[in-house]
Amino acid sequence: MRGVRVGYTFSARADCVEESGIRKMLGLARPGAINLSIGEPNIEPPANVRAALKRAVDENRSTYGPSGGIPELREAIAAKLRQNWKEARKENVVVTVGASQALFAIAHIFYERGDEVLVPDPGFFLYGAHARIHGATPVAYRLPAENGHRPTEEDLKAKIRPKTRAIVINSPSNPTGMAFRKSDTKLVSDLARDHDLLVVSDEVYDELMFDRRHETFLCEAEKLVYINSFSKTYSTTGWRMGYAAAAEEVAKMLSKTTYHMLACPPTTTQYAALEALKPETDGFVKKMVQEFRERRDLMVKGLNAIDGFRCPNTDGTIYVFPSYKFKLSSADLAMKLIEFGVVTVPGFNFGELGEGHIRICLGARRADLEEALKRLGKAAEALK
Repeated sequence: MRGVRVGYTFSARADCVEESGIRKMLGLARPGAINLSIGEPNIEPPANVRAALKRAVDENRSTYGPSGGIPELREAIAAKLRQNWKEARKENVVVTVGASQALFAIAHIFYERGDEVLVPDPGFFLYGAHARIHGATPVAYRLPAENGHRPTEEDLKAKIRPKTRAIVINSPSNPTGMAFRKSDTKLVSDLARDHDLLVVSDEVYDELMFDRRHETFLCEAEKLVYINSFSKTYSTTGWRMGYAAAAEEVAKMLSKTTYHMLACPPTTTQYAALEALKPETDGFVKKMVQEFRERRDLMVKGLNAIDGFRCPNTDGTIYVFPSYKFKLSSADLAMKLIEFGVVTVPGFNFGELGEGHIRICLGARRADLEEALKRLGKAAEALK
């Protein structure tokens, strides 16, 4: 009410909601800065997909749809999944508003107060946040740089306890760009089977692989919820289209939960997503992978030429995750780099092992990446 000072008492759940460090850095960008913080490609979606979106609008495909997604799209997704999961059917698929909503819905239907959920470190901060919001405790499993940002059997076994309910996987990884090998998927799947754990596998960067094949958890893990998205593969981040795939009973529960969260995913963009799965877009994806491979090569070579930074080659994604020698926290370094006109994300946002790193997104023009390297070089000289 106007003129009346009131106080609000928020729920304990609301206190668990954390501000995104990535979004915070985005808001600090100054005029003329090169923004390498937000994780999205700077490439237009495929022409046929854009045309399909316009066509859906013109045909008034704007009514409510099923909570789990339109049947045509679910079947098309299932057909794609059958490359690795031969039994996949549309009944196993739920269309979501990006991978983020899928992750939240999974936490909602599986995590109980007192549970422990294994989350990657370094890893995307939503995994732990979603566990805390639902009363569970996130327990970080290590992806150390000296092991190529991949898990070790010793560490995973030490982290599994009687209260452990699930393990969250993200491969290829945001922020490290590294991907699991076949031995890693087998290790995790075997441990999950032995301890009756749910595997939540976030594979949204699966098609953005550069030098090796992607190893999926489909048909590897026994109790699995698989998550993917159209955002990165087809450069449609703002369209918010993703999906989850699981056993039919899990898909039904996810669909029911979706209704209570948002009634149904947007109908119009689902028809555009359906178009994206057609063979006509294969060439677009291949060109985008090649473009990001070349940007990765440019950034890795450029960073390693700057005294003070070390950047390993990545397996995929749209990120590099260099370490540095400067005697600054990652938060302080990121703020210092803003002074030189480059916006990055401090590594501490991704976990304890993220400290000592910054995340750089490759979603900028090559000319901007080259200029960013010059500015990073000047910053490194100033910090010596």
